[in-house]
Amino acid sequence: MNNADNRVGGGHAHEPKGRGSTPPTGTNINMCIMKKETFESIVKDSSKTRSIQRKQFAENFFQRGLSCFVKGNFTEAFRWFSMASGFQLAEAEWMLGLLYITGNGCHKDASKAVEYLSKAANQGVASAMYDLSSCYYFGEGVCRNMSEFARLLVSAAEGGYAPAAESLGMAYRDGEGVPKDYAKAVEWFKIAADKGLPESMYALSVRYELGQGVEQDDTESMQWLAKAANAGHIVAQRRLGEAYHWGDGVPQDKSQGFYWCYEAAKQHDSEACYCVGLNYLEGDGVAKNIDAAMFWLKKAAEQNYTDAQLALARLLLRKKTETGYKQAKEWLSRGAALGNSECKHGLELLTQIQEQGISWFEHV
Repeated sequence: MNNADNRVGGGHAHEPKGRGSTPPTGTNINMCIMKKETFESIVKDSSKTRSIQRKQFAENFFQRGLSCFVKGNFTEAFRWFSMASGFQLAEAEWMLGLLYITGNGCHKDASKAVEYLSKAANQGVASAMYDLSSCYYFGEGVCRNMSEFARLLVSAAEGGYAPAAESLGMAYRDGEGVPKDYAKAVEWFKIAADKGLPESMYALSVRYELGQGVEQDDTESMQWLAKAANAGHIVAQRRLGEAYHWGDGVPQDKSQGFYWCYEAAKQHDSEACYCVGLNYLEGDGVAKNIDAAMFWLKKAAEQNYTDAQLALARLLLRKKTETGYKQAKEWLSRGAALGNSECKHGLELLTQIQEQGISWFEHV
């Protein structure tokens, strides 16, 4: 993977948070008190009338499950999806697969997840194909199989599922399950980007920046970078801020540079927090504010960004207080432990001063 791509964050999960206890309410067909015998007779009866009833029951059960799922009441969602699955409703089988993957509302069971995702995928549910492809990629509930991963991912992408198109672009970019092909990666990234996925917008910016699968084009790269930043992509926001700060590919505008770095910092990007801290410290693109500088440098330092730990230690030493000295030493120790040579040198200097009994204030 190229260096530019190393700046991209990754990963996705289907794990909603929280659990409720809202009981289902009654319906016009009184599903809550349906007798088991009635339920089974409707499931088994193949008449046209019963077929219509089965579809109505299945869709009603599914909607009830979806309502519970959205509210975080996964136990009830699991119950309703299970009932809908009894009528072979594909969407319900997909949702059951997701619940079994996460263990929400049921015991976590990767094999069961694969079973239900397969049922939904075989009925053409693109999102189920996508989630099933992840099972084959990670070897969850099945043996790891990159060929099956690629087959399912292609089917899901061709079925119009945007996350699958994005993942297929990544697969072609990295040569995972398919031969590495930047041109095909660009093709799928464009499909996903046109459907509003920020990661694909950023990936296109990198492809145009490096000339991978397309002719190198800084202007096009910057346009996709701006689209990704406006769509909330953290790394794109920070990189766009850096571009404006230095006038790299865009007219220099330090206030715009600060704005975009600040947007990324609000999303806890450690490097952006560090840049915002320095901007406030130096009054660069924003009014000078030492307290704000301390705040953002600390945000970055807490994420083990060692340059921020060093800058924060220097600011604390300027306070010329015992508390500031102790805190500075702590940050230098953390930075030194993480391999920052300047933090290590500063820590050694403070230790020498302390051992010699010389007032460290004189050395600040």
